[in-house]
Amino acid sequence: MYKIIINADDFGINEEITHTTIEMIERGAISSATIMANGECLDLVKDIAILHPEISYGVHLCLDEFKSLTCNPIFEQYGITDSYGIFVSKKIKELKVIPVELRSAIIQELEKQIETVLALGIPLSHVDSHHHWHMGPLLLPIFNEVVTNMKLQSPHRPIIIVADTFNRIVFVSQGYSKGLGEQLVKVIHQL
Repeated sequence: MYKIIINADDFGINEEITHTTIEMIERGAISSATIMANGECLDLVKDIAILHPEISYGVHLCLDEFKSLTCNPIFEQYGITDSYGIFVSKKIKELKVIPVELRSAIIQELEKQIETVLALGIPLSHVDSHHHWHMGPLLLPIFNEVVTNMKLQSPHRPIIIVADTFNRIVFVSQGYSKGLGEQLVKVIHQL
């Protein structure tokens, strides 16, 4: 038997998206949500997650938006964050090489984001990344190492349907690809 997962990304990112996700959880419209540990509204996530243990929760690891949880100065040195520790949009995807000290800083940041969500008492079922940065060839091995070392599940599932906060449904399987709509239709017909 197949299970279709309807996931809401960016849980905790800001008030609008967080409240919309809470509404979707309370209406039974989603079965999963990924939590942004460095989002603006993490405090709103804990209570709802505890009230709704039937929902599968994951961590939505972020290296391209909002404040770093570790504020490691190495990030600023490589232009990954600004002088206030705020991640610079898309900069992580522009890396051509990842020196050892930056790799170490990335691992520490990812572990801190996961630990932050676990500290809320929320059991985790999966891990993925904001804007799919983890799918890059330099970053995927780091992502997989962190997920493995922390004994978390891989983000890859046979079928994932992600419902975003704008009521659009997007099929995601190991990242986006050309012809995605046709793939989704085929998958649903095969069920």
